[in-house]
This record gives sequence, C-alpha cells and structure tokens, in this order.
Amino acid sequence: MRGRTGLTTRSQDVSPPAHSLPFNLHALAKTEEVFASLPTPPVGPGTATLPHPNPTHSFWTHSTPDANPLAKEGSDAPLPPVVDVAIIGSGISGIGVAYHLAELLKKGEIRKPISIAVFEARDFCAGATGRNDEWSLARNVLSNLTYYTQKFGRDECLKSLHIERQCVDDIVGIVKKNKWEADVDLAHGGNLRLHFTKEEEQEDMVDFRAAKEAGIKLDDVEWLDAEKTKEKYGAVFPSTLIDGYNIWPLKLVTKLFNFAKSTAPSAWYTLSLYTHTPVTSIASGTLPWNVWALETPRGSVMAKVVVHCTNAYVSHLLPHMSGQDGVVPTRGQVIATRASVPRSQLWNTSGVGNEGFEYWFPRPEMNDKDGCPLIIIGGGRENTGPKYEFYTTDDSTVNPEASKVLRDFLPAVYPEQFDKGTAPEMEWTGIMGYTKTYEPIVRFLDAAGQVVPGQYMSVGFSGHGMTRAFRCAEAIASMVHDELSGKLVNIPEWLPKHYLRGWKIPQPRSSDESGVDAGKL
Repeated sequence: MRGRTGLTTRSQDVSPPAHSLPFNLHALAKTEEVFASLPTPPVGPGTATLPHPNPTHSFWTHSTPDANPLAKEGSDAPLPPVVDVAIIGSGISGIGVAYHLAELLKKGEIRKPISIAVFEARDFCAGATGRNDEWSLARNVLSNLTYYTQKFGRDECLKSLHIERQCVDDIVGIVKKNKWEADVDLAHGGNLRLHFTKEEEQEDMVDFRAAKEAGIKLDDVEWLDAEKTKEKYGAVFPSTLIDGYNIWPLKLVTKLFNFAKSTAPSAWYTLSLYTHTPVTSIASGTLPWNVWALETPRGSVMAKVVVHCTNAYVSHLLPHMSGQDGVVPTRGQVIATRASVPRSQLWNTSGVGNEGFEYWFPRPEMNDKDGCPLIIIGGGRENTGPKYEFYTTDDSTVNPEASKVLRDFLPAVYPEQFDKGTAPEMEWTGIMGYTKTYEPIVRFLDAAGQVVPGQYMSVGFSGHGMTRAFRCAEAIASMVHDELSGKLVNIPEWLPKHYLRGWKIPQPRSSDESGVDAGKL
C-alpha cells in the first residue's frame, strides 16, 4: 500500500488487537512527507555512492555455499575493448534486459553477431534482487488503484496493473516451460494482506470496487474477516487473500542468465558477465562513430548502447537522477527467523501488512529445523524516523530500530506460532531505489531535456520490483533491439507513459552506426 497521501482523510482507527502492536501504525504518510521535503542536490546529500564493498550477508546469497554460483564470474577475466551493448547491474532488471534482448536476437533480424556484456560492482546479483527483493510474485489488483487512477488516469493505471499481472505470468511461464520449479523454489501459496487499521481495509475495498468496475478479473481475491483470518492463519485481523507465488529471486536470475548465455547461437550474439567491475564513469567514446566509453578500475570498455539497471545507485553515473525528482537510495532490512510450531500448524502464504512496511513468507520444507519452518521477513522502516533510511547506501550495517520491529513483529501478529525473544538466524540490509510516485523510470536517457542516443535506464522500483522489473526489462530490450537494427526506436504500447517521464523519440542512427566492430579499433 503506497502513495496514499492526500487521497483520503487519515483516521487513527485500528482493529482492537492492533493497539498493542510493537511498531508504528499510520507511518506511511509521515515517510511521504519526509520524502517530499528531502533536499535536492547539490544542496542535499548528492549523488549515490557505489555499492558498499562489504555488505551484510543475505539469506539469498550466503545461506549455503552454492547459493550464488556466479558470484565472482568474470571478475578476473580480461575486459573486451568494445561491445555492442553494456548493461550495468546484474539484478532482475539487468539480467532481464539481457534475457529479452537475447530472445529477440535469436530471431536473426540483425545480420551480424551482437556482443552483450553485463557489469556488476560486487558479486553477481548483489543489489536489491539478491538482498531485499519481494520474493512474492502476486498478481496485485488492489494496491493504490484509486490513487493512481486519480493521478495518472484510468488507462495508465490499468496499464500498470497489467504489467504486474503479465510480469508474474511471464516469470511463472518461463519457469514452468523450462521445468525450473525446484531449481528456483517456486511455490504457489497466495499473498495475505493483513489490515491492522480500518482505513487499510477500507482502502483495499475501494480499490477492489474500482477494479471490478474497470472489468479486471477478481476471481483470485478473497476477503476474510478477523474470525476467519484467525481460523485459517492465526492472526486476529481482517485480511485480503490474492493469488500468488513465492520464488528465490537470485536463483531465478541465475537461471535466466545461464539460459540466455548457453542457448546463444554464436552467429547472432554473445553474452558475458563481469562481476566486481564497477563502472565509475561514462563519457563519449573516441571511435569515429557514436559510442560510449565506460571506465572501470580494471580498464575501459567502448559500447554502442548502455543500459543503466542500477536502481538505487543510478545517480552515481547520472547525477541528474538524484533527489526526489529522480531516485532516492533507501535502505531496507530483513531477517530469517524460526517459527515455534511445525509446518502443519503454519500457513504457506506470503504476507504483507502495516501499509506494506512488513512483508514475509515461509521457506520450503528443505529449510525446516526440528520440524519448524524458517520465515523471511522484511520491514521495520516505519520506526526509523526521522530520516526513514532515505539517502542511505550503506548495507554493511543494520538499523537497531528496524531490528527490533523485525524481531517483535511475528510474535505480536501470530502469537500462537512464534515465540517472543527468538533470535534471528540471519539479518541483513539492502538498498532500494524510491521515486516520488513509487513508479519506476523506464526510458531513454536525457540530459538538460535532450535525448542522449544510446543510453537507457530501468530504475526506481521503490521496493516493488519483482512484479514489474522483468516486464520493464522487456520494453528496454525491445528499444535497444530497434536501435541496433538502425530503426526508429519504438515504445511498446503497453508501457505506461508515466514510466517514461517525458521521454522523446530519438532519430534512428545510420546503418553504419548500427553495430560496433572491434576490428575497426
């Protein structure tokens, strides 16, 4: 539940059991007020740093020795002097672009091999996707429908909802088609939205009615009163259940990269990965045609096209993307903790509550210990005022206020299934990229209002990337393919226009510029 400021009068009504909850309620409006008053660089904190070199260890990346087999891939390999496409970032966005571009190149419409290189500052998939991404793939039809309809118009809002539903369908479809279910821990269990306040429940109902009037399919939405929620799940709050899946994001991204690389016909494209190779600057290249020069601590690389999939860190290379009109780095926190009851007495759904600040789900049986399931829960930022972790890029430490919320949350909400005082088995932080609308920025790069040919971005997913980033990556891949083909870049009709933020269509480059030939160096 995001972006509600100004939509309705905020009441302080809470469900009776919520009065004793050990975390702040009604905090979303306050965090939005703080965001709106953030100083704009150069007065403010300025551009994002590079990712911290020694982040806390997340469950997704370090729970087993083989959790991240591509962690150091290409870190000591020689860099190519020139590539056609350089993708910066190896999370769901960056690898999503590589995957979708590879699928387009397999059609053979470009009659020369295209070289694609992915650059990552740390271990493979060490950003939000591998740290605090939403592992729930839920076809959300409720979150902020009314608000976004008022802000962007009904058609735009429906496009946003369609992206979420299509993104889930696409990812699940690819996983099932390739029989990766066990490899990526895909589990079908639904997503339970707990309503701690009357306002939360009322806003979901308003969105539900608006979705129904718009003709959206709502067969997968179930409303439960407090008694029914208690009976089925153990929490004494009204709730809404929607269809959805759980997944291990890092394993999915690993599969997508390996698939794109291993199925590459060499006559059509090559795909390489260079971890621990941060891009520190980008400048106009020195070749006779229009290319970009990427500087890294390991050397320089020339690229015809650059795709920024750096999310929270985008302003490190693109300073004009800093501040509240761009993308604000925001630290999130997560723990892995243990239930006090066996799996037979626990739910298998993912969950979200407290205006979306907390989100959780049980790991599959393989992670059970003495019969008790492991639970991953993120959140606690509502108790970290007055800055609420905005402009924080240090994921080598944790916030003690968020730690307290994460330890207390499940025992307070599910008192019969979690013991108070249980120490987490792992705790970590990760950096998300927030925008003022909570909507991503997916477009051609511009500077001073002018289009910069050959650079694209897909960033600012505001803690809600798993159900949007892969589909947005498809849009970017389509644009890049048009540019490599020497065509006029076409914006997919299904991409919401407000994702583009005033994007302008560039003129196609000449056929001589449609690819980079290393032999011309």
